[in-house]
Amino acid sequence: MHSKSSGIESKKDLDIQALRGIAVFLVFLNHANILTNGFLGVDIFFVISGFVIAKSVSNRYSKYDLNFLGSFLYRRFARLLPALIVSIILITFVFQRLDYLSETSIKTAFFSIFGLSNVYLARYGIDYFGIQTNDNPFVPTWSLGVEEQSYFFLALILLLGFENNIKQNKSFNKIFDFFKSNIFILICISLSIIAYFISIENFGYIKSYYLPFGRFWEIAVGWITWKITSSKNKNSLNKISNNFFMNRYVFTLILIVLVTIPLEKSFLLTFLTVIFTSLFLSFEKTKLEKEIKNNRRKLAIKNIKYLFTNHLYKLGDRSYSFYLYHSAVIMLLPKNLFFLSIAYLFTYFLSSVSYHLIENRFRFVLLNSNKNQRFLYIFSIILFPLLLIKTIFEITNL
Repeated sequence: MHSKSSGIESKKDLDIQALRGIAVFLVFLNHANILTNGFLGVDIFFVISGFVIAKSVSNRYSKYDLNFLGSFLYRRFARLLPALIVSIILITFVFQRLDYLSETSIKTAFFSIFGLSNVYLARYGIDYFGIQTNDNPFVPTWSLGVEEQSYFFLALILLLGFENNIKQNKSFNKIFDFFKSNIFILICISLSIIAYFISIENFGYIKSYYLPFGRFWEIAVGWITWKITSSKNKNSLNKISNNFFMNRYVFTLILIVLVTIPLEKSFLLTFLTVIFTSLFLSFEKTKLEKEIKNNRRKLAIKNIKYLFTNHLYKLGDRSYSFYLYHSAVIMLLPKNLFFLSIAYLFTYFLSSVSYHLIENRFRFVLLNSNKNQRFLYIFSIILFPLLLIKTIFEITNL
């Protein structure tokens, strides 16, 4: 068991895990009303998600047909749904017992199971930045909806043959070569940004915030970043990274500075966050990452710097589960420094349990099941929380 876990860890880019940890901590600070622009952590997640998905598809699939579509979507299901379902059950139970559960919360949870909570929140104009979300612990699931919808769209792009060469084997000697090789995905990025501004004009900022039109470009930037880094241009990027001002440390610092700039709801901040996250992903791993990967346990004990960094790596591993629980935990406690510290530690504890007992174990079972078992697993995992939600509606008369 230990060797298997170590093998999985060795394949991870610990720098990216650390950035995930920073991103989810920024979101935590935002919901704790400490950092106004902490929500930009979600934009960091979107770019990382596009990068990791492109890498996974490139390494796993050689052709894109209906079997690919089914396999790709099922792997996303195995990755996201089990932890989501368990979090919905636990949070619903606790909030119902404390009489904190609202009709909006229940409906958000219901639609999140199908990757549609963002559509529900947009449809009813529930302001992500307003008091309407203060009693809804499932609001963070909107970003899962955006991701799942974007994954489906990307899978269709591959299936229809518009983007059939994810991993580039040649270098881009000229800018024209780059645009020619990535014309369709670049068009999608441009259209997504245009659609974002059109949706704001027609639906307003509140509804547009949740919609996938203005978010797909962020995931697509991560996608195209992988294509660049997997090409022969990677060697050129590594040479540039020897420059003191062009490395992952600097880009991380810039991202942290960006979220502290007092501009609310600024597309410019979002755009810069996406660009610098892409640059972070493009450049060579840090020396600290390599050193810790080789001596992780020993260094974590001896040096406070390694202890802090190692915690970021672990928080990155648990970032999905942490994201699912953090809002609910914050809502249950007073918003002062002491209780927010307790909220962070308790959320980290819940995410650790979820990561080890739910995410990893269910993913292993689901991905190693046969086709008949997969249908049964999907049906069972979705049906149970639906029955729970229906029962709560009947009991509480919501």
